[in-house]
Amino acid sequence: MTIDSASKLAAALNFSQMDDVLPFTDDTDDTVDARDRWQVAGFYSISSSSIKLAQIFSVNDQFVPTKASVFLRPRLNNEDHVFLFSDNVSIDSLNFSSLSQGTNKMIADDSFAGFSGGGYLSVDVLDGTGGYASVSYPIQASSGQYRLWLRSRTSTGAFMSVVSLDGTEIGNIDNLSATAFWEWNSLLININDTNAHTLEIQPTINGSFIDKIYITSDVDEVVSGAGPDFSIAPYVTVHARLYTVDGNNRPSTPLFIYDYITTVSDLKTDDWYNFNLNFLDSSRAISFSDSYALVLYSSGSSSDKYVVWEITDADEDVDSPSAIKA
Repeated sequence: MTIDSASKLAAALNFSQMDDVLPFTDDTDDTVDARDRWQVAGFYSISSSSIKLAQIFSVNDQFVPTKASVFLRPRLNNEDHVFLFSDNVSIDSLNFSSLSQGTNKMIADDSFAGFSGGGYLSVDVLDGTGGYASVSYPIQASSGQYRLWLRSRTSTGAFMSVVSLDGTEIGNIDNLSATAFWEWNSLLININDTNAHTLEIQPTINGSFIDKIYITSDVDEVVSGAGPDFSIAPYVTVHARLYTVDGNNRPSTPLFIYDYITTVSDLKTDDWYNFNLNFLDSSRAISFSDSYALVLYSSGSSSDKYVVWEITDADEDVDSPSAIKA
């Protein structure tokens, strides 16, 4: 695959858009061969159930990166901002509309196997004396009683989460005998109108992981395994993480750095967008003495809703394509 250096290269953040961009091998995990990686300007996928794109950059003690400036092009046919349903809806936990950090931190991760999307939410560094991190999803349903299920796991033997609607607590999921394997926990909730609402999930125990949210009007339904397929998402959530790289310049170990952007609010036009590269916990910061990988991927992408990460000639501030800034 040869790319004219004078032309721009677009790499879409969902699998269906990738066929004419990334040169895949015949490997079962569909990773890009290292020999081809540089032919696509440093971008390649890392093994996952979803496409993840990376760009390698070198620091070598020259500076401390604080933000990544990348050029994104949203393609949002049939765009909406709410999960609309009358009987049930299945939501990828990473397809949130907003995330608020607390004294504990919530990030997108994929270290544990068995997740159903591109990863899951991970709760880390819990300080019980402060406010909890929370994540939100816009929903709109027919009036009635529903059962809300969370596909979760724990590393502590307990899973607990506060569930709120428009900022008002409507229930708790408390499983004091939770396991280190993916399982379903639930509670009954009432939705009293057909208005749009913000569903908020607030895990309250460190070492908690959430993979999927399922809401059903069949309150007696028992959910197992990976549960129902994801419903069509009304918007796209783009995730950014920073990784160390191995001897072959492939992403290796994630750093405790995470940021996101969504098409619900900020990601609306073709433009430069910044991702925060500061450590979420200063005690886990490192000195940047080597090369690193900026990894982007999305949740909620479809054939008519996706985001393109484009290599452009230069950004508005720095004369280089896609800039890591101090």
